[in-house]
Amino acid sequence: MSNPIDVFIIAGQSNAVGEGKKHLSPKIISGKVLQVYNGVITDANDPVGNAQDGSAWPAFGNEYVTISGRTIAFIPTAVGGSGLSPYADLGTGHWSYHTFMGQIDLLGHSIQKTKEALDLLSKSGFALELKGVLWSQGENEAVNMTMGTGLTQSTYEQQLIGVIKRFREHLGEELPFYIFKTGTDTRLDKNSNLLCPDELGYAVIRAGQDNVAATTPHTKIIYADAYTFGERGLLSDGIHYSQEGYNEMGQAGARTLLG
Repeated sequence: MSNPIDVFIIAGQSNAVGEGKKHLSPKIISGKVLQVYNGVITDANDPVGNAQDGSAWPAFGNEYVTISGRTIAFIPTAVGGSGLSPYADLGTGHWSYHTFMGQIDLLGHSIQKTKEALDLLSKSGFALELKGVLWSQGENEAVNMTMGTGLTQSTYEQQLIGVIKRFREHLGEELPFYIFKTGTDTRLDKNSNLLCPDELGYAVIRAGQDNVAATTPHTKIIYADAYTFGERGLLSDGIHYSQEGYNEMGQAGARTLLG
């Protein structure tokens, strides 16, 4: 008899991967919060996927199971430092349609990994339902805007919509797309001024995410408070979230998604 399971793709950059502390991450409900990574199905305790330490996903998974009563599996495909736009690619790849020579097609890789993971789950006796993409990304573009490179909110929105469309072309035309809004940046330059003032980049990215969610079907903001992490002491290095921040992001995101 098949075991029902809800499957989510994790995509984006480092705060989707996780830069927290695994000893502060909750232990998952064994056998109910799983991951498919490198061809193996395991419990999704941190580190999840290619994370080196803690992430948002054990907290998300536990909350999801507690509320829904259903088993969940993650397909981790996020890559630290990755851009949405090819112009914000720092060398680890980007998620846009438009891949230039020598750049890494992260979206294509994510889609392929997802297909392989779904096939493995099915062959392992799970009755799976692909529930959506969990997306946390935007820091590269925020910094790009702050540096005055010409990237605009409109261009950002067009490229994010393009990512959503490409996921849906390959994995289902109504595949839900869930956004964790980009946070902020408290890093300082050599003169002790903000390296990336919020209003010059991060706030623009968050506004773009709001617009995409409001105008694109089956797209939803499920966590929006990471912009408060700086003032609340929930940034570990000025740009990455602390484990307490990841736990809040995951738990609140699952609750909103199911609400």
